[in-house]
Amino acid sequence: MRILKSNFTSTLVVSLIILFLVCVGIYHSSCQITSEGIVLLNPEEQSPKIVDFSFDEEKIIVNLKKKIKILDSFVAEVNLENNSFLDFSNTNDKISVDIENTSNENKIQFVVNGKTEIGKKYGLYCLCEDFYGNSISFTIPFYGYNKNIPKIFISEISDYYSSKDGSVEYVELYAATSGNLFGLELITANDKKVFPLPCIDVNKGEYIVVHLRTVDKINSITEYETNLNLSKAKDSVNDRRDIWIDSEESALSPSADIVILNNHQKSAFLDCVMYSKQEYALENNSWKNENLLEYSKKCIEQKVWNTEGLPSDSVYSMDRKSINYISRKNISTLNSEESIKNDSSVWIVTTKTNRTPGYENKW
Repeated sequence: MRILKSNFTSTLVVSLIILFLVCVGIYHSSCQITSEGIVLLNPEEQSPKIVDFSFDEEKIIVNLKKKIKILDSFVAEVNLENNSFLDFSNTNDKISVDIENTSNENKIQFVVNGKTEIGKKYGLYCLCEDFYGNSISFTIPFYGYNKNIPKIFISEISDYYSSKDGSVEYVELYAATSGNLFGLELITANDKKVFPLPCIDVNKGEYIVVHLRTVDKINSITEYETNLNLSKAKDSVNDRRDIWIDSEESALSPSADIVILNNHQKSAFLDCVMYSKQEYALENNSWKNENLLEYSKKCIEQKVWNTEGLPSDSVYSMDRKSINYISRKNISTLNSEESIKNDSSVWIVTTKTNRTPGYENKW
């Protein structure tokens, strides 16, 4: 019995100590101890929370639930090996930031003073405090901003896939100016798949073939540098740049889809192409899929498709029921500074023998 009593007494003492420490810790978060227990004085008086954040070139814009006081903030490169923010605040390679307040007192703009490299991963570290003395530190990850987006267009697409011969879907891009692809992404509207493009410099007049899935893991090599003959997988193009998406899932709908080239940094569509099978286009006054309906409206709003965006306005062929290869006919006009026409009239449904991935289209 003495042993049991001693254990009970020890447990009670430890429990009281833990309770005291918990109460003290919570008390500093605007709580009060009463005969009934611990209650919040004001539910709003909690540690500041991030509502959302966004990026605008060298600025990181953070919207918080309530006004805060910045105690410390800086930017530093993130270790990609462990992709962790542990000990991030102790790094020696800090890039200073300036704080800009806005008309909204809960919104803060962090202006990065130093240069960040395109495609490298960084983090914004911030230690702050609210009116009640509650403090919080947070780290927001971001990539070095790309100010050198090329003038670039979709020039050819293929929805053809064959597990037998290793052919996969692709989207060909044409660069009307030089630049870097980082920050760009391809979107397939039917299932809202997103395919980010890597950090690669491209030259004016270059054709880039983006293969939307990878079957041959050994020979499907993305060509980052100047050697454009590294990739040996099926449908690789010699002396032209191949980019392979690391995925084995289907990429394009064979019945109807919208392919979009998006500048993710600015959430701005640069180009698109709407296509459908002949019977789909002729039998439907609207897109069956809600995703297609949503993105068709966005393409019209952002003026990258110059019709009403209906299936009947999409690319289809009266001669063929299926859509496998679509080529753009007005490549020569893409180099001009004038507004670019984009509707079904500038696209043509073609055959496998007439496709030209990596090369100038025949029309």
